[in-house]
Amino acid sequence: MPIDLVSYNVETATSQINTDNAFNSPKPFSRWLDVVADTKTRHGATAPVKMHAYLIDNFIKTNPTIPPVETTKQSSIDIAANSANHSDALISDTLARIYIKQGYFEKAIAAYEKLILKIPEKNAYFAAQICSIKETIKQQE
Repeated sequence: MPIDLVSYNVETATSQINTDNAFNSPKPFSRWLDVVADTKTRHGATAPVKMHAYLIDNFIKTNPTIPPVETTKQSSIDIAANSANHSDALISDTLARIYIKQGYFEKAIAAYEKLILKIPEKNAYFAAQICSIKETIKQQE
């Protein structure tokens, strides 16, 4: 018996689909657009469009101008000055090497001195880097 109900539901669904022959017959593309437009007007798809147009027209009649939004001046903060200040948490070996490549030897030495305190197990490496930077400074003089 459940098989009959399933087949009955499928048959009724297919019969409902086949009742509208407008979508089943072959047509050129422009005709399909007309069929779709007719279907939308039958189902009242233009009613929301008319409602939107009415609302817009009513708004224009009652409030013809929209007042401009007042802007407040924000205080200008010198962000560039704050970017020059580096936190000790951001100091790394890579940053010290960048300082060396840019010619900021004093900043590189300061970075390595902070790294000695931050990472004591690499103390010998950082001390050697400081010595090589000091030799580079002497050679440039």
